[in-house]
Amino acid sequence: MRLLLQEYLAVLKEEKELESLVSNLVTSMSLDVETSPQKGVRQHGVDLHAVGTDPEDHTKKNFLITIKQGHINRTGWNEGNQGVRSSLDEIIDVYIPTKLHPSLKELPSKIIWCCGGELKAEVTENWNGYCSNNPTIQFELWNGSRLSSLIEKYLLDENIFDEKVKTKMRRTLVVLSDYGYDFSHYKEMLNDILFNDVWNSLAENKIVKEAVKTLSTIPVCLGMIQKYSEEAKNLKHPLIASEFTLLRVWDFIQKNKLEGNRTIVGIFWDLYEMYRISGIHYFNKIYPHTKIEHGITSQCNNSILASKIVFEQIGVLSTLGLLELFRGMLTSENTTQQDTERIATTLKNVINNNGISGSPCFDEMTIDIALAAYFLATQGDFVFIKEWFLDIMQRFFHSYNIMGKGFPVSSNSIEVLIEFEKQGIHTKEDMSSTSSLLALIGYWCVILDDNELYPQLVDFVETSLSHCTIQMWFPAKGIKESLYKKYAANEFGNTEAPIHFPKSIDELRHRLLKLIDFSKQSEDFETRWDDVPPLLPLIASRHFRTPVIPFFWLCFLTIIEKTKSKVPPTASQ
Repeated sequence: MRLLLQEYLAVLKEEKELESLVSNLVTSMSLDVETSPQKGVRQHGVDLHAVGTDPEDHTKKNFLITIKQGHINRTGWNEGNQGVRSSLDEIIDVYIPTKLHPSLKELPSKIIWCCGGELKAEVTENWNGYCSNNPTIQFELWNGSRLSSLIEKYLLDENIFDEKVKTKMRRTLVVLSDYGYDFSHYKEMLNDILFNDVWNSLAENKIVKEAVKTLSTIPVCLGMIQKYSEEAKNLKHPLIASEFTLLRVWDFIQKNKLEGNRTIVGIFWDLYEMYRISGIHYFNKIYPHTKIEHGITSQCNNSILASKIVFEQIGVLSTLGLLELFRGMLTSENTTQQDTERIATTLKNVINNNGISGSPCFDEMTIDIALAAYFLATQGDFVFIKEWFLDIMQRFFHSYNIMGKGFPVSSNSIEVLIEFEKQGIHTKEDMSSTSSLLALIGYWCVILDDNELYPQLVDFVETSLSHCTIQMWFPAKGIKESLYKKYAANEFGNTEAPIHFPKSIDELRHRLLKLIDFSKQSEDFETRWDDVPPLLPLIASRHFRTPVIPFFWLCFLTIIEKTKSKVPPTASQ
């Protein structure tokens, strides 16, 4: 395990990745962090200042840590203001005499040079000479070897990370080159450390301390998955692992009522940022292919595979777009709006450049369509949504009535779909017994005030799909207990079925508004979602395939009603 850690540390490229890791490490060493790394603030060589008992000599002291990435050669040692020597000089000349709090000046100070890699041979003498020339100061080198040893000892504590857990982590890393890997080992490992029986026996005053220690290990594990996946040129795996990690960690936090602990929530937001970074890498990989006609389906040899791939990208891009949108609301970074718009444009390119985007093969793909409609609506792309939904409905009509196949089937089984389309087993009526897609499009017709598509939808349902149960799922009270760990629709859901579309779109609008008002007052519906981190319920829908919560996108109808306008609201509204 230590060798895997050492290899991982050596390839860390992002400055804040190593900083975050070291910050978690010193916390696990029972040191109190006085100052953390800050962007744009002169820190006089000290990236991290911690105070506590040194495990080497059991003396309380200041730990003044300067952090550099990767392997260090002579250039890195002497590199102007950013060089190692310059940072060490500033700590000795400025930080210790002028920046230490008076109460801390009485303590001895240890300067720690931390790097993810190793010292090249030509730098070792410089380091040894520097330490000898400053005999009154204690120095320590945390290179990749030392750092991996400390991580294994303190972060991957054997009480948390026993041999069984380590074995599952090693197995995860070994098979990351397999594109079909389902992360079974990692999922088992995460569930083992977060949801074992020990937590039930802990006293309330011990839960926080143990939770911090346990949660601090997870960014290390996820970081290793990210880096080893990058080496294997498989950028989808980190995205899936990050989704699962976020959901399970939040489930752990809420089950143990730790939402108010800043340290624990801080670790969660670190994981959130790791998810975002995985998303950026994935986006950058697929982006060039989205601008080309059939660019992301060029290797597909059948329509079923093409449909699965395209709608997966639609769901992923929509979720990443919403991530940037919500991030922009929570931070003051100017680039988030540009990033959100770029993702929206890319999503529209995927839909426009891949005709199969109008032909979902499973009704279950309504999840990805709902995410896309919600995201595009936040960007004011209502005309685009109208055109896309019209294309979907026209293809649905043609596939069902003319071809007798190629429409979104009720079953989620690819084997059953192949039996139907390739072998002629099952009737088209059996394969269209239920539909959530038609309900979604019908309700969006109200939001979009689409008087062109809605009559076509009603006519299609009445003439061709009278046997089909059109339905819309809504979350029930208690769903938050299961939403972040598994498919939760059956256990915690209220299904509106069968849905009968009235001839008048205004009548359906009135019915929907009544449903929204009723759900807010009812004890049967879960309508409050402002007590969880933004986007998390939507990530849960994409990951575990629980239907997207309609209350998220039905808010557009509420806004329209409040503004007394039938014109779709702008993104700012």
